[in-house]
Amino acid sequence: MVNRFFTDSMIDVLGSSHSRTIICTQLPAEAPSLDDPRHKAWAAENSDSHSHMEVLVSLCGETHYGFHGDVYPCRPGTVMIFEPLEEHDSYYPDWSPDVDHLWFHFTHNSILFRILHIREGALQKLIPGGRLEIPGTLAEYLRQGLLLQVDSMNAAPVMLRQRVDAILSILIFEVVQAGYQAESPADKEEFHRQIITTIERHIQKTSGCGMNLSSLARMSGYSPFYFARIFKQHTGCSVHRYIDMCRRARVREMLTEGCKMKQIADRLGFSCPSAFSRWYKANSTKKIPTPTIE
Repeated sequence: MVNRFFTDSMIDVLGSSHSRTIICTQLPAEAPSLDDPRHKAWAAENSDSHSHMEVLVSLCGETHYGFHGDVYPCRPGTVMIFEPLEEHDSYYPDWSPDVDHLWFHFTHNSILFRILHIREGALQKLIPGGRLEIPGTLAEYLRQGLLLQVDSMNAAPVMLRQRVDAILSILIFEVVQAGYQAESPADKEEFHRQIITTIERHIQKTSGCGMNLSSLARMSGYSPFYFARIFKQHTGCSVHRYIDMCRRARVREMLTEGCKMKQIADRLGFSCPSAFSRWYKANSTKKIPTPTIE
């Protein structure tokens, strides 16, 4: 049976848990950082961070990837776990070799995935895999398990590593199984609805902290133009307006709780209190409804 997401060689890589190289903050790096001045200089101008956790799994090809100011080898079987707001490369430099990477994006009680095919340093093909059919409570458990924050911090590093590897195996099994399920054209509208609803909930949960059209499109697996179009089709408003709706709702809650403007600015991810003040003055007189999801 043909898998619509992965080749046989990719599935071999995904199934070889014994050869995984895991790089994350909570465990000793299983690959040495590299002395690559050119990549570090590029990464200084092309780094990214998000309010959600992401996981990169290398499927094919060898390249370098920047994380927390260091650069690591990224070969088939390499897994990099980026916790919320941890800086890492924003896409790939134009000299990057040809690679295929699987990405997981953890939202509130849901997990999205996509596959990137990079050729000659540019995104040649993007496969928006979709949302894994994992119950919300289990999805949250898997996310917390990768963060090593569920009754595990006193365990030996070797056991923590085993836990992370086991969770990765569950995620990989689910995404490979999804590739064996036939795609029905009739399901396209429902597929879009699930993706947009998942992202709506994520924006609400985080109050839009650190989000913009580009970062949300990246999560969805679509181009910014296409994502903006289907988002408006399903919500009736633009991404920017929806983020403002969620921010305004959270501001009202925090003001009621007695929070100071500086506290609100920090929690909503504004670069400084003055930036929040400008946004607040521009939006305080607008009649923007509170977002809801059916």
